[in-house]
Amino acid sequence: MKFKNTYAAMALCLLAVGCAKEHEYDNTMLVIEVMTDRAAGELSWALYDADANKIRQSQDYDNETYYEEVIALQPNSYRFVLTDTGNDGICCTHGAGRVTLKLDGEVIANVEEFDENGELFVDEYISRFDVANYTGHLATNLRPEYQAAEGLRGYELKTALHQISSANHTIQSTSLINDFIAENDLDVYFDDKQGVDIVDIFSENPTGQDPYNYLPIVDVCESGSYPDEEGVCYSYARMFRTELLGSSNRYPMDRDIHHILGVDSSIGSLHRTDSNNAKPFGFVSPYDSQWKGKNGTEYGYGHPERGNQNYFVFEPINEFKGDIARALLYLAIRYEDKVSNWIDVSNSNVSVSRILDGSNDKVFKTWQLRTLMEWHLNDPVSQKERDRNDAAQRYQGNRNPLIDHPELVKLIWQVEGTTAWEAFE
Repeated sequence: MKFKNTYAAMALCLLAVGCAKEHEYDNTMLVIEVMTDRAAGELSWALYDADANKIRQSQDYDNETYYEEVIALQPNSYRFVLTDTGNDGICCTHGAGRVTLKLDGEVIANVEEFDENGELFVDEYISRFDVANYTGHLATNLRPEYQAAEGLRGYELKTALHQISSANHTIQSTSLINDFIAENDLDVYFDDKQGVDIVDIFSENPTGQDPYNYLPIVDVCESGSYPDEEGVCYSYARMFRTELLGSSNRYPMDRDIHHILGVDSSIGSLHRTDSNNAKPFGFVSPYDSQWKGKNGTEYGYGHPERGNQNYFVFEPINEFKGDIARALLYLAIRYEDKVSNWIDVSNSNVSVSRILDGSNDKVFKTWQLRTLMEWHLNDPVSQKERDRNDAAQRYQGNRNPLIDHPELVKLIWQVEGTTAWEAFE
């Protein structure tokens, strides 16, 4: 694919998608030819693989000097980024500079100048830079349920998973939720593993004795009861507070068991209410914690370096952050056909607009997506989640694909060229 056009942001990016040319060798040779102008100090480049690992970067260049660098590439997807800090191009303000890329002897890019707006003129470049028909950035080796998503990536993958998840979903009554929790959320993972009490992520102490325990059904709060302190009773809570969406938009997400858990009722109320809005999940500032529960769950103003410091956020303990992240990201998949309407129908509920961007593909705002991705990566899928996913399939027919295949999170959202890419640059 060839272009004679401009490319913004003063950079040449060979996007890590698709396969422009197949190379038959174990090692493919990339040659980077650099001819500097009289402002060589303004020029730099870097080469990244599909996981954003930096493979190689430029050296310090002398003015009006020719350089050639040869790199042996393994099968992968690569991204080459060329930057001119002077915003005036490498030709011809300060002399005849250029950068040429050759893959196994074939010129795939020839870069010469930026215009007065800092945009890069490219005589010829390729937007797909794969070596040896690399497929590591595609969804492969999926469970039988997800075969229709094989070989996809980005939002196409997300849509395929949405179609699978929706087709298999049998909507159940909310009257069955407490019974599901009583049967399938028993604690056989922490403490003495006797399976007598339920796992409550807002009170569970995964490394020691719990501050209190709840027996299934027996300790469910009476309808309309919201205790002011911990340890009184539990109720089921939605990790995405669907009550903020209005009755016509909350169905059927308000009964989707993949994000509904049994939790201490007083803590669930703290998560739910913030001037009649829900507190988003996020990192609490170490200087502005407003409340901390007995297992370390807390809420307070968001961390100033996490993009959400102007309002309260709710932060679970590390043991369960991945659980919540995968539940919320699942909702972005399962309700792809509905989520773009949620901002419009909930203008009075600012907590919704704090985390959603109004789209049906990226779904979450950048700060929230970064948080969920970090929680997902740092708290891997547990046996508790796998067991619950099996139970959820028996209960309502569909599964959370991000528990079965955690790698799909990056393959959907951390893909260059999607609207979500800015979250990970």
